[in-house]
Amino acid sequence: MTASAAPSAAATAPARAGEIAARLLRRAVVILGAAAIIVLPQFTTNASFDGPPGIPGPVTVAAVGLALGLMPMLLAASWVAEGRARLRHPWLLLPLALLVAGAAVSTVFAADKSSALVRAAEMTGLWTAAWALAEALRSNGERRFILAVLVAAAAGAAAVGIYQHAYGLPQMWQYFQEHREEVLAQQGIVPGSYTEKMFIGRFTGGVQAGLGHPNVLAALLVLGLLTAAGLAREKWSETCGRGPRGLAVVCILAAVVCGVGLVLTQSRAGEAAAAVGLFWLAVAWRVHSRRRRAALYLAPLAAGAAALALAAAADLPGTGDALRTLRYRLDYWQATAEMLRGSWLGGVGLENFGLHYTEFKLPWAPEVVSDPHNMVLAIWSSLGLAGLAGLAALAGVAAATVRRRAAAAAAAAPPGAGVDCGLRIADCELHCTSNGQAPQATPAGRLSIRNPQEGAGACAAPAGGPPPPDESLIGLLVPTALLAGPPAVHFIMALVAQPSGWWPLAVTIFGGMLMLTGLAAGREPSRLSASSGPLRAAGTAAGAALAAFALMEQIGTAALEPPAAWAALALLAAWLGPRRGAAARLAAAGTAAAVAVPATAKQRQRRRACLAAADRASRGGRGPSPPAAGAPPARGVRLPGWAQFAMMLAVMAAVFAYVRLVVAPVAREDALLAEARAASDPFDRDTALRAAAEANPLAWEPALARGRMWQAQAMREQGPGRTVTLERAMEAYRGAVARQPRLRHALLGLASCRLAIPSAIAVDRAALQDALRYTEAARRLYPTDIPTQAQAAALVDALEDRPARALAEFRRLLDLDRLMPEEDRRLPADLRREFQDRARELEESLARPAPAR
Repeated sequence: MTASAAPSAAATAPARAGEIAARLLRRAVVILGAAAIIVLPQFTTNASFDGPPGIPGPVTVAAVGLALGLMPMLLAASWVAEGRARLRHPWLLLPLALLVAGAAVSTVFAADKSSALVRAAEMTGLWTAAWALAEALRSNGERRFILAVLVAAAAGAAAVGIYQHAYGLPQMWQYFQEHREEVLAQQGIVPGSYTEKMFIGRFTGGVQAGLGHPNVLAALLVLGLLTAAGLAREKWSETCGRGPRGLAVVCILAAVVCGVGLVLTQSRAGEAAAAVGLFWLAVAWRVHSRRRRAALYLAPLAAGAAALALAAAADLPGTGDALRTLRYRLDYWQATAEMLRGSWLGGVGLENFGLHYTEFKLPWAPEVVSDPHNMVLAIWSSLGLAGLAGLAALAGVAAATVRRRAAAAAAAAPPGAGVDCGLRIADCELHCTSNGQAPQATPAGRLSIRNPQEGAGACAAPAGGPPPPDESLIGLLVPTALLAGPPAVHFIMALVAQPSGWWPLAVTIFGGMLMLTGLAAGREPSRLSASSGPLRAAGTAAGAALAAFALMEQIGTAALEPPAAWAALALLAAWLGPRRGAAARLAAAGTAAAVAVPATAKQRQRRRACLAAADRASRGGRGPSPPAAGAPPARGVRLPGWAQFAMMLAVMAAVFAYVRLVVAPVAREDALLAEARAASDPFDRDTALRAAAEANPLAWEPALARGRMWQAQAMREQGPGRTVTLERAMEAYRGAVARQPRLRHALLGLASCRLAIPSAIAVDRAALQDALRYTEAARRLYPTDIPTQAQAAALVDALEDRPARALAEFRRLLDLDRLMPEEDRRLPADLRREFQDRARELEESLARPAPAR
């Protein structure tokens, strides 16, 4: 016996070591995902170097994509360590593949390939990381930890928003009033323009924390508020004792903070989504009739459709603010529909929507937007038909999960439970005590019952072994804090440190986020452990939060914004949970223990009915049957040695390609652009900008910067040197247009430089014709832009050979001016009168009979 047992132990040791390594690697995936939930909401990014000042550019975007891309690599490493590839959610590969394919194809055909590639690399890392997180989450304790981190991140962002409203924005407004011209020059805004009005609106509009837009912050806060409500109900109603109820109070306070921050965003879509989500939760927790629940679930959707119909039928100038906002959405969607006629298959590429939107923008639409304010249209227009199919596949996976859980619960519910017993189908949950194993591998299970009318009835009756142990939070919380702490504190300091010396506030906010994570995920305040029991109220709240997020994004802007998108995908990964359920056989002792929980006679009767129905389902074959005794458990697909080696090579090749094709060119370009900004001599700056353009073959920003630099230099010169400098500027602008054909600023710069070149004749028709050609090219990209139309009309009139065309151009300009609903978006009054007088003169000249020959 001893001799035969020794080889068996020796053979088991490597397998056991591989399982431990695989478990640690999966744990690393969970920690990275949690750290990303905390860090990403602290800042916004721009995939182009020519973005707003102070916002992290493509280098940060590429770094985020690389950090998120480590998660699927660690998951693959866990398969190699274990020797088996386990896919708990194989159908998630379909939407993942479609979204990645859409990003790749749209980038190939994008006008701005540089920005599209950088953002596509980041979003690919985000999507694959979400898939890896869904595969790595094995215990309900880890799922609760992800939910708690999401609540903490939302509460932290709300706290920053509250600080901005109370202190930050008033101080910034005071500084702007004292240094108005300097601030506008830094932002590149013309004083008195409509852009200045939009910029000033940021001081009186909603808070945005570090997410760059109030709607994006509102989307994050909606997810956090509803998730906090679910965790609070779970701790209050499904456990006993003062400690858990104290934790429930903490979750309630977190929900209140998220609600206050949501109100301060002034996002009507976010407020409506939160109200609808809370309404859905109330229906799920209190309404027992399935038909009534279905009708109540659909009621908010019908109300939203009615509001859209009212907005479409309303007269724009006379509508209120809420309906006017909805009406603007309809204008955005109409322009997007026109755009999709030419790019419905491949899309226009990520970060390219705004370049194409101006071509189809309606004249009265308020602003140039970078997305259509609709999740479906945003993904379709950016990623093409493949991206739209990926979104539909993801929705199908979620719907299949809901249907599967409802069917599993229906198998355990007594006949007529929804009416006769007062129990909802979802209240009878079959929970497998397999501790991360496949359900068929564990014949012993436990049945978890919750009575919604009682509010506390969670009873677990073990039928063959102890329940899975609680998840220790120390091993999750400490590494997450070490990873997320430095970047989170750095960006929070940038947000709250208006007066110097406020770094303790940033540390306090981050510390509060960590404390809230531990309390929201914990079972009791005295123990840092998360319950491994089934997610009942928290799972329901997670589903409601995802549905509310999807509803909000039908008129929102956060679907492709990494902070909100990652929070939603991480919540989806935690909500999906185990792939299958398993029927549980209840022992007589378990049934007796469940019924013996203190309750009224009617409640005990309901419990007996539900338990008996589950037992009948288990014995009668209505649920999955447990495996035969001694049968090997299902443990995934075994990976032979060559497959493990090929997987390792693929991971290394992916890392090398990402660094070589994305990170290295972008980082080199960033370094050379910084060198150009530091140079004082124009020729030294030109050399650095040329090197930056060579370092990144797709980048157009260096060429545009060269054109602007030489054009500004020419304005300070006189004589022949000015002509040479303007020609340098035009050469740079042509290079920018060659790399980015829809670059309006470069086309208008070409027209301005061509007109500024000195000429020996009074009217240089060649210069006027060249400038008109560049202006018309820019106008085709933005037909409703009044300054461009005014410049085109003036150039046609200056040629003096086609008065009829000049009159048509002036009439088009004046008609466009009349369509503008706001006075500050129209032509100045004196300039409008000048154009009207000139149009009248042209009409009179054309009406005058031609002289007789």
